[in-house]
Amino acid sequence: MRVIFLDFDGVVNSMRFCEELSERTKREGGSTATRHMIDPEAVARLNVLIFEFNAVVVVSSSWRKIFDIPTLQEILDAKGFVGKIIDVTPDLSGEPIYEPNQRRERGFEIARWLKENAPDAEYVVFDDDGDMTAVQERFIQTSWGYGLLDEHIERARKLFRPA
Repeated sequence: MRVIFLDFDGVVNSMRFCEELSERTKREGGSTATRHMIDPEAVARLNVLIFEFNAVVVVSSSWRKIFDIPTLQEILDAKGFVGKIIDVTPDLSGEPIYEPNQRRERGFEIARWLKENAPDAEYVVFDDDGDMTAVQERFIQTSWGYGLLDEHIERARKLFRPA
């Protein structure tokens, strides 16, 4: 099994996309109000990995706390997503910390999901935040400024390929 852990803000949307959308709608005299700000170009990049590696998606984004899986799937599908969201990571924010140096990080939520659901999975993590200590070796950091780029897809390809 190949899994992509997906953040939304800073991965499938970005400041660049929001600014471009705003400029385009101003030129066309429309409204910038959309239901969800998802960049179809970033989704198309994500689709490359899904096609090439038959990967599935687990949402690690804070959007998982607002929307259920069918709604998250619908949001991405509306922008051309061809994959399948199989789950969301657990929210460990309310759990006690047992390890002396452990912090409440999204990376620990991803590690917990892997341990409980697919301990032998190959995976990559796309996120613009750096709180990924527990999964650092497979973490690909994007940026809020630009989101998911071709260079991130190339790095993920190398992680999915056998050594």
